[in-house]
Amino acid sequence: MNDLASTVFIVDDDATTCRYFKAVLATEQIASEALHTAKDFLDTYDPMQPGCVLLDVQLPMMSGPELQQHLNRIGAVIPVIFVTAHANIPLCVEALQEGAFGFLEKPVSNDALLKTVKAALEADGETRRQLRSQETIARRFRSLTPRERQVLQRLLAGGTNKALASDLNLSLRTIELHRARIMGKLGTRSLAQLARMAMNAGFDPGAQP
Repeated sequence: MNDLASTVFIVDDDATTCRYFKAVLATEQIASEALHTAKDFLDTYDPMQPGCVLLDVQLPMMSGPELQQHLNRIGAVIPVIFVTAHANIPLCVEALQEGAFGFLEKPVSNDALLKTVKAALEADGETRRQLRSQETIARRFRSLTPRERQVLQRLLAGGTNKALASDLNLSLRTIELHRARIMGKLGTRSLAQLARMAMNAGFDPGAQP
């Protein structure tokens, strides 16, 4: 479980902007860290660290959009908020299509900064909670034995206990015991809920463990 506190990463080569953002965030006790290049951010980036990125569009060496594209390639979930001194509609549209959380135009007001950052942190927290839940469910599925996977696969396909017993050449009682153990390991009593869990976790009961 991730117990790290959320941090706002301010990636901007303008020191004055960094100081201003840090001061505004501090009024709401929001932790922040200022970095002046994309490389500085990537050198310290930890995918387990919750938070968001306030990312300047114009940066030396690697631009803000280029950093966003790199984060997408490596599967980063941290929300990216672009900050720009010059509104550029095509750039904004492209960045949003690439998954940017939002755009702020300089000069950024205190209220706009705090409102956007708080929303991004909330979204990041929800994303990470969902990922942890999915991983917990996936671990439960991985704990099933090969035989339990066989039974589960047929259950999810709509097979009855009697049909499973005949198909797998097992007694009805054995199928009932397997079914009970599967339900116990996965923490559910309902086949419908079990099917939903399998779908949400992207789990293929027919795959090899």
